[in-house]
Amino acid sequence: MIKLKVLFIDDDEASVRPAMRWVSQTHDCACIPFRNFEDELANRQPHIAIVDRFEGTPPQGTDEGATVFDAIWERRFCPVLIYSAFPEADTDDRKAHPFVKHVKKGADLREFREAVAGLLAHAQAIEEAERHIRQQFAVAMREVAPYASSVCTDPTRYNDMVTRHGRRRLAALMDELTLGALSVWEQYIYPPIGTDIKLGDILKLKNGSPDDPSAFRIVLTPSCDMVVGQSGRTETILVACCVPNETGLKAAGLPGAKAAKIIDSHFLKTGHRDGILPLPPLKGRIPSMMADLKKLELLPRSNSGATKPYEQVASIDSPFRELVAWAYLSVACRPGVPDRDLEPWAAEIAPGKLQKGS
Repeated sequence: MIKLKVLFIDDDEASVRPAMRWVSQTHDCACIPFRNFEDELANRQPHIAIVDRFEGTPPQGTDEGATVFDAIWERRFCPVLIYSAFPEADTDDRKAHPFVKHVKKGADLREFREAVAGLLAHAQAIEEAERHIRQQFAVAMREVAPYASSVCTDPTRYNDMVTRHGRRRLAALMDELTLGALSVWEQYIYPPIGTDIKLGDILKLKNGSPDDPSAFRIVLTPSCDMVVGQSGRTETILVACCVPNETGLKAAGLPGAKAAKIIDSHFLKTGHRDGILPLPPLKGRIPSMMADLKKLELLPRSNSGATKPYEQVASIDSPFRELVAWAYLSVACRPGVPDRDLEPWAAEIAPGKLQKGS
């Protein structure tokens, strides 16, 4: 395990020296004052920030820790320990985040050590993910730079092209370099990105239970028709209702099927059958359920794009989003062909005596 960078932000370094001595036994450690903290954060890129609240002597001192926390939250998020003589007076709702801890300064470091130990696993996971992304971005930039330099002589255009091509290549690389077979829940993007509702988004009744499939809907309207503020935007959203697995299996012609039969039927591999779309669980947010693409509703939208009384729970990533569209098209665009006498035609295709039941 690599050494992590732990940064104390405190106007009184003497008050945190015992804590710093303990941290420095296993990790890199430094202390900076509130002054110019933004430059220091950018330069040091800490894995854990340990932040005092007050500059000066409270309660006359000013809560500079709130400004520091805002900067970390918005621009360089990492696990944060609020280490102050008055941590309980802080009522910022964001500080209920699992990556944020509160410890009162004191001579006994037991609580401090426990809090830091609890944040180390989070910090390590973030560092490993960031290191992987940095490596892949470097590879992406290496590959696109020759092309960009061959078509751009202007430095500004060159930088822009390298950055844009590099980002798109990075996104493709990250999708390609999976950790083995995808877990079924990896088709979800949680929390959803952006405010516009998209095709395939999972909606839930705000007062509905996260364990009740009937409280959920899946969006079928094309994403381009739901952009807030866009002319021609639809004022209603087409959704399909979700049903329990048992109901979905019955509608898909697999009533009471066991796991082996479901696998053999290729229902899950194909991703849909007879207008039924299976949806995997996202623990604590989405139950294991199925969308019935023949059981439809129209939901009105507000000016902000919200679909009252529903809330946006998660989005579905590509190519699974396209699967939702394809599954619905297989239902909505199915041609209504009348009954025909097919036996003579079958005999023309494959001559021979037709055996009933064969």
